[in-house]
Amino acid sequence: MKAPNVVSAGTTAAAISFKADWAYKQQSWPHASGNGDAEGSAQNTTIAVGLTIDAVSGKVKFATTQVTIKIGDSKIEIHGGVIAWVISLLEGLFRKSIQSAIENAVQKAITDGINVKLNESIQKASFTPEVKIPKTNPKLDWIVDLSLPVGGIVVTEQYISIASSLTSYPLNKKDPPPFKPVDLPTTPISTQDDANVFISDYIANSAFYTLHTTGQLQYAILPSDVPADSPIKLNTTAFKSWLPELYAKYPDKNIRIDATTSASPTLASTPEGTNVIANTTLLFSIFTTETTLEKVFSVELDVYGRYLNASVSSAKEGTLLNLFGKVEVTTNMRLLESYMGPVNVTNFGKIIQLIVINGQVNALNKKLAVGLPIDLHKSAPGLIIDNAKVGVNTGYVAVSAHISYIPQIVYDNVSAVMDMLAQMLNKIKSLENKVASLENKISHCKQANPIKLN
Repeated sequence: MKAPNVVSAGTTAAAISFKADWAYKQQSWPHASGNGDAEGSAQNTTIAVGLTIDAVSGKVKFATTQVTIKIGDSKIEIHGGVIAWVISLLEGLFRKSIQSAIENAVQKAITDGINVKLNESIQKASFTPEVKIPKTNPKLDWIVDLSLPVGGIVVTEQYISIASSLTSYPLNKKDPPPFKPVDLPTTPISTQDDANVFISDYIANSAFYTLHTTGQLQYAILPSDVPADSPIKLNTTAFKSWLPELYAKYPDKNIRIDATTSASPTLASTPEGTNVIANTTLLFSIFTTETTLEKVFSVELDVYGRYLNASVSSAKEGTLLNLFGKVEVTTNMRLLESYMGPVNVTNFGKIIQLIVINGQVNALNKKLAVGLPIDLHKSAPGLIIDNAKVGVNTGYVAVSAHISYIPQIVYDNVSAVMDMLAQMLNKIKSLENKVASLENKISHCKQANPIKLN
């Protein structure tokens, strides 16, 4: 690689196989003609490609600066009747011409493949994909702008840097959020790793802002949504000890809670950890009948979360990541409005912190203490991440790792072969144990009944 934005790549051990048609026609009398085909292969072929990488109209654009092909050891077979047989005998005389034709064809294929086909595919690709999370209630839907800014690609002799804001927008709109991302590093934190990724808080915060301002962060929690093993049910009987006023007025009635963010949630990374703040309004309503609701009161619930001591390790040859750390969550609840008269929500807020928040957080921390697994084989087949390191900084998280990609079909075949070899080794080991056991028995028999020869 070398500046400005020129990348060079090559190989000296490429293998090429080819097949071509040929034809001839004699220009003078008797105007003989013929045709056939030729096929062959070339080993130890040298291929060198130089190309520029730039951001044009928000998308990556490649342009070849040099494509050099040098055919190595070649073998050519020519077919097509008597003429082909004669040409085959004289193939050595035409070898340089044939090799030159092959080199020109490969050079053209690489040049057109990059300058035309690859760039056309990139231009057709959408850099503002729609993101949908259909399993949530309600469905979340927005777009993410992946386009590259001017100067978003930088090439040096040591690395290639690619930048994108990954800004979230509402559907059919493009109003940027009223805040800016922090400046990210322009050089790698580790030159020993294949990839360095800097993830700005802006990515999450722009998504939060978009979903909040479009009213998508609204949830209705019904009695049927509560897990069967939950210690708290959405019924006034279950709330009797913490909200006695509610039970006194509505004994043994089901409750509905409508949750709405009162402000856009925010994420802030610092060297001490990552912090999340979410302010939510909870409207409590009572089912006076199976279909009739009556509002009783609303509260403001502030949630403060922290993720500390983040680290990650690789397992299973880079196909499994284990996430470590510790989560802390605190809450604050206060009454906004009551439609049923005086009500004290202090004890209810404490029980929410104690049972719901602390219970879930403690369960999560137990998993994080031993490593919360992320199975790349399932979530990103073929992706292998090894020697991953995480660093939390002001406004962004830095991740460096050795990264490789094996297509799924190759990975599956290699895995199958490795499994087969492991089974064979186990069988061989079992056989060795049986042979050793048999040898011990024979040895014991010889010692107990020595054979005497007269």
